[in-house]
Amino acid sequence: MPARNDAGLAAAELSLAVEKHVLDSGSIDTVGTVGVMNLHPAAINSIPSKAHIEIDARDIDEERRNVVVNKIYQSAVQIAEKRGVRLSKFKIVNQDPPALSSSMIIKTMEDAAKQLNFDSMRMISRAYHDSLFMARISPMGMIFIPCYRGYSHKPEEFASPENIAKGVKRGSGDFQTAFMAGTKRASSTVGNVGGGGRGRSKQAEQTHEGPREDEENRRPAVEELTSALSLATAAISASLRFISGGDLLLLPSQTLTIDSSVHSAAVSLARLLSLLQRSPASLNLSIPHHPSSEPSWFLRFLSSSSAFGDPRWHENFRMSKPSFYLLLQTLAPSLNFRSGIFNVPSDHKLGAGLFHLAHAAPFGAVARRFGFPSPEIACRAFYEVCKAIADQLGHLFELSSDLTRVLQGFHWMSLPNCCGTLGFSRFGSGGSAVIAQALVDSEGRFLDISAGWWASMPPADILPRTKLHSSQAVVLCGGPPLQLNGVGSSVPRYFLGGPCCPLLPWLLTPFDQAEAGPAFVFNSVHARGMLLVHKAFARLRARWRLLKCEWSEECAEALPFVIVAACLLHNYLIKCSEPVVEGDMGVEEEEFTKFEGKGDEFGKRIRAVIASHLSSVINP
Repeated sequence: MPARNDAGLAAAELSLAVEKHVLDSGSIDTVGTVGVMNLHPAAINSIPSKAHIEIDARDIDEERRNVVVNKIYQSAVQIAEKRGVRLSKFKIVNQDPPALSSSMIIKTMEDAAKQLNFDSMRMISRAYHDSLFMARISPMGMIFIPCYRGYSHKPEEFASPENIAKGVKRGSGDFQTAFMAGTKRASSTVGNVGGGGRGRSKQAEQTHEGPREDEENRRPAVEELTSALSLATAAISASLRFISGGDLLLLPSQTLTIDSSVHSAAVSLARLLSLLQRSPASLNLSIPHHPSSEPSWFLRFLSSSSAFGDPRWHENFRMSKPSFYLLLQTLAPSLNFRSGIFNVPSDHKLGAGLFHLAHAAPFGAVARRFGFPSPEIACRAFYEVCKAIADQLGHLFELSSDLTRVLQGFHWMSLPNCCGTLGFSRFGSGGSAVIAQALVDSEGRFLDISAGWWASMPPADILPRTKLHSSQAVVLCGGPPLQLNGVGSSVPRYFLGGPCCPLLPWLLTPFDQAEAGPAFVFNSVHARGMLLVHKAFARLRARWRLLKCEWSEECAEALPFVIVAACLLHNYLIKCSEPVVEGDMGVEEEEFTKFEGKGDEFGKRIRAVIASHLSSVINP
């Protein structure tokens, strides 16, 4: 038991903490409920590895409630640390402020109860009523009637016909008479409520006449607004026509910015016109036609781009025209026979997928650009392309298939028998962020990628869980040790790793605080090697902007899948000799937790041998 990391007990302890913090508030109006608790794998003899609980905290005092919520969060963090589990998510689903009933309406209801000789009392309702939202737009009050034993929202709930009748009487008839006195203060729209006496009818009639006079006064303003709207519709229509006809002249970033702004403005203006009971046609608002009714941007682009050296291919798809069509030929079998979008041509699917990956374009804009009937179709096309890339280009992770080339490349960097540089990088942000572990060669190709690890995990915990860790013995031990001249020793094949990794016989990390001698020389060469993986990640983000975006929780599960597809495309474009897109190195030189454990003794001896060799070669 002492060694267990039980997520279920952590959830149970947090549930008790909810009760404690609510009681500690000192108010009976503060309540808290843990109404949902799900454990995984939910077997009687299995220690829960995951726990999901949902907490409801309510109070008539918003500040006091928020203090309780903050204390619950602090307890969740402390309990996770104490029990050795990870708090993967603490999400506030909604945080609505409490709503207070209108004092005028409350008084009016109390007066009506007195006139009807009904007993009444004031009370607080903590239920999630519609009044919570109605209070945001108008004065609000509620009438409750007695129920059997006070039961509510359960099978035993029962209200007698007599009490129901009293509630109806209180909410109509004489209550309406009492309510009329407050009509002007509350809302003029209540003024045409009928009543039973002359005085009340007169009041209703006067209230009804008001809006007619106001409407006459507002007519000049409405006409002036209509004139302004005519100018706005003319500008938006001209912008829409320019986008549909001149988009080939703009860079993708320019087109996407204009497209998003103008289409949002067009939709908003069309709604405003409908509220004013004027049709868009009356003001010449030209909304774009359905994509299928005219050639899409992509078709017009293809017809206007006959030259193989057209730079617009790189601007839009991050590759030349020959590389695009070679990729299309490679992926075509998967794109043609993949279940789903049979009615979309393969070149449109590939173009849309690459465009979305390169520019992080919204699927609505992608659909308009490539003539898809809906954003959902554009989304499906993107993931079909990613799947086709994984299926058809997976051989481009060449650690095992082209190890001789990899060894030769590092040899020219003065790293004898080195098979790759291992690094880590974070993608996304917040709760949806993930870490990717990558191995690259001397040219910046990805030899291996493992993505989707929790952003809070240290690299030293990620490495043992990856396929690279389990397969390194087969990959690295397949070749003989390399005899080093001048030091009389040999070294096996190995990878380079950063300070966040453990020192192993096959993973060499830098020396700590080496300021001179062989250790300093080794660290200098080691740093040049580690720069390779930093550059690879930076170039990956620079070419595929989607990887720089924040992903929603709903889509975050697909992020590792997209990272792998982007790495394969990166390798494909290197093979095609496409120009390198340099990225911001500051983003990649991120700090990960330094490994504080003890290094492997055999690894230390191998590192010392290589350090002596480098010192004799570089500083003879």
